[in-house]
Amino acid sequence: MNNTIKYYTDITEYVKMFEVFDKDFCNETIDVIKDLNWDKHSYYDVNNNSNYTYDDDLYIMSENVYPRLIIEERLWPTIRAYIEYFNHPWNDTWQGYTSPRFNKYPTGSNMKIHCDHIHSIFPGTPKGVPILTCLGQLNTEGVDFEGGELYICNEKLVIPPGNVVVFPSNFLFPHEVRTVTSGTRYSFVSWVY
Repeated sequence: MNNTIKYYTDITEYVKMFEVFDKDFCNETIDVIKDLNWDKHSYYDVNNNSNYTYDDDLYIMSENVYPRLIIEERLWPTIRAYIEYFNHPWNDTWQGYTSPRFNKYPTGSNMKIHCDHIHSIFPGTPKGVPILTCLGQLNTEGVDFEGGELYICNEKLVIPPGNVVVFPSNFLFPHEVRTVTSGTRYSFVSWVY
């Protein structure tokens, strides 16, 4: 391992995009998941040990459908590429990553600004939080849906379908999906721990 560590003073340098899936796979995935049972997203309040939701929240789904297995398989080299890019000696301490969760944003829905300090994805005690977020886009902004822009650190990021954005899950990387004004936005997310 190279002992020289490169320090980035602009935290947006830690937001990296990878082309992982082709458009056909994305379309096929949407066809498989669009009519399944979706649950309203909720936020966990660690201080009150409770969940809450908003009327305009997105919908989520974690059913074990076959595109999910392909996504899991292809996330592994994507995560490796992200970690190797930075070549930090502490990057090899991660233990795994979650199965992808699908996100559905119908017209009028969004995801409020937040960071991914998600205690609920780890069973048992003590609970931890993820170290990386892997967010994949399945359809095209401006074609399949309007609005629904992703902002990370208050910077708009356009993700072409089939691309995965990887970034740290900590409090330095607040992110949101703005309100979808027409159509339906589909994506998925996995967290590295």
